[in-house]
Amino acid sequence: MTSRTRYETLVASLPHLPHFARAERLPINRERLEGRLGMMAEDDATLLARAVALLEPTASPPSADAGAWVRAWVALAAEAHEPALLALLDFHAEVRTVLAALRRRRMGLPAQPPPDWPAGHWVRHMAQHWDDPDFKLAPVFPWIGEARQHLDAGEAPALERQLIDMEWGLLQRLAEPEPFGFSAVLAYRFRWGLLQRWLSYDEARGHARFEHLIAEVRGEPHTVPA
Repeated sequence: MTSRTRYETLVASLPHLPHFARAERLPINRERLEGRLGMMAEDDATLLARAVALLEPTASPPSADAGAWVRAWVALAAEAHEPALLALLDFHAEVRTVLAALRRRRMGLPAQPPPDWPAGHWVRHMAQHWDDPDFKLAPVFPWIGEARQHLDAGEAPALERQLIDMEWGLLQRLAEPEPFGFSAVLAYRFRWGLLQRWLSYDEARGHARFEHLIAEVRGEPHTVPA
C-alpha cells in the first residue's frame, strides 16, 4: 500500500466530527480512533503521538517540571517535517505565553521572560509594552482583547470555549491543503481531542489550567491539570 493510499483509506474511515459547540457525543471512541490511526506510517505515528502527549492536556500524566515541556517542544519542533505540525506547535506556545503574561500582570507580577521559552520573543515584546492593555499585540493576536476580558472577569468557561474555538479553526485550515495526508490526520486527532475536552469540561480544571500557565512562564514547579 502506497503512502497516499494508506492515508486515503485512513481518512475515509474516520467519521465526521461535528463542531464542538453543537456536538452531543463523540462520534468515535478513543480505542477505535487509535486503532484506525495505526494505519499511519510509523514515523508519522510517532510524531503525532509526541504532539498529542505534549499539547493535549488530558493525554499524559501531570508533570511537575515546567522545563520539561519547553525541552519537549524544542525537540519536537526540531524534528517535525510537517508544516501543519510546526504551525500547531507555534500556536500553543504563543497562546500559553500570552495567557500567562496576562495573568502575571493581573496579579501585579513583573515580566520575566525565561531565555529558553519557545515564544520568548513575544515575552520580550510584552515586557516592553507591559502597561498597554493588549501589550500592543492586537494586530498580531486579534483574540487577545477578548481573552483578557474573560480573564479579568474570571470567566473560565468562556475563555476555554474561546481557546477551543481558535484551535478548532486553525486545525480546519491546516487540513485543507492536504485532505488525504498527514495534516488531515493531525487535524482530525486534535479536533477529536478538543471535542472530548469540551464535552467533559469541568470549571475547576479550567481554573487550575490557568494557574499552571502562570507557573510555566515563571519557571516554577507546577501541576498540569488532567
